[in-house]
Amino acid sequence: MMNADDPLLPAPDPSGWMATPPAGEDAVEHSVTAAMDYMNFHAIAWPARDSAGRLVAPPDEHVLDQLARTEGLVAEEESLIRPAAGTVAVVAELPICDICDQERARYDGIASVGNKSATAFSCPACYDRYGSGTLGATGDCYLMTLPEVSPAVRAVCDELTKRHGRASLWA
Repeated sequence: MMNADDPLLPAPDPSGWMATPPAGEDAVEHSVTAAMDYMNFHAIAWPARDSAGRLVAPPDEHVLDQLARTEGLVAEEESLIRPAAGTVAVVAELPICDICDQERARYDGIASVGNKSATAFSCPACYDRYGSGTLGATGDCYLMTLPEVSPAVRAVCDELTKRHGRASLWA
């Protein structure tokens, strides 16, 4: 359940991921490698499609996680030790699709045509045709604007900004 006391996605169980370095191995290097492995292992790979095959937005929990991080609504230390969803980005305006150059893009990610790939803003039709279909760990993310954020996420963000003595994100 989303709440202002813990707006980030739940942390994975850290038990066992930070073993003592083998004899003779640099402890700092071992710790950095272990931390990177932990983040990569727990990276979220979220389907861009629902069970009926339709492209859909990530869940509200992912939107809240992203806003809490990018708007500085959580302690930096906490955001560094908890893997980010990385499935959604809240932007001021949706860009034009880099592929068809006609529609508003809804995705930012890798577009693959044949054996060639490049990063691209993609409208739903182009993403459906050329995108990976997976958000988060692949580097693909769903784009949405502030007015599209759900009332439930808005309420939690309003509580967080109030706690930080800041104006609402929607003002």
